[in-house]
Amino acid sequence: MFMLMLASIILFFLLIHSLIYIAHYYDKSFAYSYTKLYAWSGGILMTLFAIINLLTPPAGLFLIPGAILLFIAVGMKRFPFKSKEE
Repeated sequence: MFMLMLASIILFFLLIHSLIYIAHYYDKSFAYSYTKLYAWSGGILMTLFAIINLLTPPAGLFLIPGAILLFIAVGMKRFPFKSKEE
């Protein structure tokens, strides 16, 4: 039962992200908004989780992807979305 649930979650993850990548390819603004929201929320929450649980070795490793997501979020704020027509 666990493997079926895990496979379903992974398949759902791949499906949603494939749709976002396709939307980004076709220059849809909601794909950019989703990516920006994901970067800010993931960056802040992963970094806070890592700082709170810094003494627990596996949880402290969340600091790395959290910092990367924050870097991406700041970059997306600094360099706004430009459509292909511009």
